[in-house]
This record gives sequence, structure tokens and C-alpha cells, in this order.
Amino acid sequence: MKNFIGNCSSVIDCEALIAACELVEGNTILAPLEINKDDVFYKEESKETFDLLETVYKNVTSVKFKHYYPGQHFDQKIVDELGKFCGVEPLGSFVSKVEPGFCVPLHKDIMNNYKDLYLKNKLQRFVIFLSKPSFGAGFILEDEIFYLEEQGNTYKFPDPHSWHAGFNVGTKSKHLITFTGFLP
Repeated sequence: MKNFIGNCSSVIDCEALIAACELVEGNTILAPLEINKDDVFYKEESKETFDLLETVYKNVTSVKFKHYYPGQHFDQKIVDELGKFCGVEPLGSFVSKVEPGFCVPLHKDIMNNYKDLYLKNKLQRFVIFLSKPSFGAGFILEDEIFYLEEQGNTYKFPDPHSWHAGFNVGTKSKHLITFTGFLP
């Protein structure tokens, strides 16, 4: 079930955030993704995700997306405002951009630095749709599809480790921000 938090367009300027990201290169991610199997977190928490990325998506040319980080590519104040809006203390976030014809494969986010908060059930994760609604651009979270969402719509993940993916078969780039925080 979709857990709608509200629309944050009155809190952050989605268009200005997209414009700020477009001015810089960002971090491009392509398949095959590099996987460090010696990392303890790989063995404990994310084996399903890594196995999926290593097998199903190993040679897929449609996997391509960019990440933009606060303090590096855009103003950290945006994340602070989103924390207030969502009722959490900010921990991490990034803007994700998917260009037409590409996707972000099915995965669970890897948040090994937040493991203690997750185990204490204090971790919260959100997705915020930055782009205006656009034909062909969508997001999947567990068993829900988000399509033609209003700019600024904000939803809480059912669980911070929920399966999710994104796609863009439209004609315009799709931007969203994934935001993680903890309950004080």
C-alpha cells in the first residue's frame, strides 16, 4: 500500500534542484556493477541484491543512471528541509536521474552504515518525485507502481530495505530523490 506523506513542493524547489544537478556531471552507474564480495555487509545483508545484479543484470546495456549528492552536487539545506517535512533527522540522500531508454534495476538499498538504526526500527526511507509527470517514466516499490506522480509527491518506503526499481521509456529525463532519516 502506498504511504503518501504529502507534497513537498512548498518546501523545496524541485525545478531548481533538477537545474542544479544538470549543471554538474554526477556519478554515472552502469551494468555490470562492481561488487565487493569480501565486504562483511555483502555476506550478511545484501546477498539477494548482489546475486541479482551479478546474474540477471550483468550484461544488460539498459542499466544506466546518475546519482547526485548533497554537499557535493547540490545544497545540503535541501536535505535538512526534507528532514523537517518528513519528521526525521537526515542521514543520507541522493538525486537519481534516469535518461530516456534506461532503467535502474530491481534492488534493495545497501545501508550498512545505518544498520544499528535499522535494527532498532528507527530508520525511515522516502522517495520524492522531482520531475513533473512525464509519459513513460515510472518507479516501482515492492508491489506498487508510481506513474505520472505530481512533482513533489513524497512517499515512505514500507521498509528501508524494500525492493524497488525505476524505468524511463519516455522522452524526458526522470529525476527523483531518495531520502533516508531516523526517528529522533
